[in-house]
Amino acid sequence: MGRVTVSIVNFNTWPTTLSCVAALTESAQADEYELQIVIHDNGLEAPPDTPWARECLEGVIVIRSPSNLGYGQGHNSNMAFLQGDHVLLLNPDIKISPESVATLVEALQADESLGATAPQLLDPDGGVQLSCRRLPRLEFEAFRLLGLDRLKHWPFSLPLMRDWSHRTERIVEQPAGAAIMMRSRDFVALGGFSDRFFMYFEDVDLCRRIAAQIGPILFTPRAKAVHDREGTARKYRRETTFWLEWSRRIYYESTETSSVRRMIQQLLAIMTALTRAMGLFLRGVTTPGPPREEAWGKASGYSLFLCSVAYRNESFWRRLLM
Repeated sequence: MGRVTVSIVNFNTWPTTLSCVAALTESAQADEYELQIVIHDNGLEAPPDTPWARECLEGVIVIRSPSNLGYGQGHNSNMAFLQGDHVLLLNPDIKISPESVATLVEALQADESLGATAPQLLDPDGGVQLSCRRLPRLEFEAFRLLGLDRLKHWPFSLPLMRDWSHRTERIVEQPAGAAIMMRSRDFVALGGFSDRFFMYFEDVDLCRRIAAQIGPILFTPRAKAVHDREGTARKYRRETTFWLEWSRRIYYESTETSSVRRMIQQLLAIMTALTRAMGLFLRGVTTPGPPREEAWGKASGYSLFLCSVAYRNESFWRRLLM
């Protein structure tokens, strides 16, 4: 099977990242191929100086970044150390066994036409996550504005693939960027993640380019990974909400050739941000405890995004929010 490189980007989540690393090496299956783990650390916090942490990081390449490069560029930084025939791009809040890593590699080896593979994601309690999406389309933004994308009925179920149980193997447009396996040569040929995206939608853009230039993406429940959803986002609700909307706009600007359609998308994004900011603010007023903090954090993120419509200096927003 050769060597597999696992690329992880950490941002002030060392306990979670160490658990991710530990899961990768927890069984004898890991001895069937050479595993190279590379961690790009965007955060300010150093790894814990404990026996368990030192054991987890033994043989692991850790790159401490002087500044926060963002998720995609963190993975691209890891490309300088890429030695495996295959590369597994992982969120730090993923726990995937060596057996599932092997399954993803074997699926790619069995079908040269594939561009990437992705595992079934599970909640910590074992529930199946609806982790795949269709690539963004303008009509999906209208569904999102009205909250219709949460329905399980066609056509509103299309964006989030809510009409599919995620228990069967199939070709998908966009699996969650939390865990994607590619051939290393393909990742390098694509230039890694686009530098247009600081945070969010870099995986959407990568999946779009994989399908267009390399081959289709296979989702397979034969490989499984436990995903602690929003591991980093919980700590940074304002920031992650802002960057999600910022990157959504950049994605459409880079994929929509019609200026009219780009204008429509921007209007839909403004209306969505405005209605959500108002609704979340009211929820924060009426809800006590941690839910209030979460609601106000998201409301603040949407409000700042609305401000960015008038002032689109990304360097300013990076200094303010990261």
